[in-house]
Amino acid sequence: HAVRVGNQAIELLLTGFVTFPLPNAAHVLEIKRGLLPYQVVAAEIEYLLERVEAAAAASTLPAEPDLAWIDDFVASSYRDEVLGAR
Repeated sequence: HAVRVGNQAIELLLTGFVTFPLPNAAHVLEIKRGLLPYQVVAAEIEYLLERVEAAAAASTLPAEPDLAWIDDFVASSYRDEVLGAR
């Protein structure tokens, strides 16, 4: 999970988006299956931590979420899906 989350955090911090399906899904699956040595994965995680810190420092994302936008989005989605679009 650390490798997946690390890569997603970097992408989110630098682009504002997270890509689905996961671009490096095959690599993450190799890790989950235990096909890579622990030392290799541990080094990758350490490198990702450094990159996440650098991406956070360079990110243009706001420090706080826009709660009003989130509330409006949830209400609109609920209205469209549950009550039917108007």
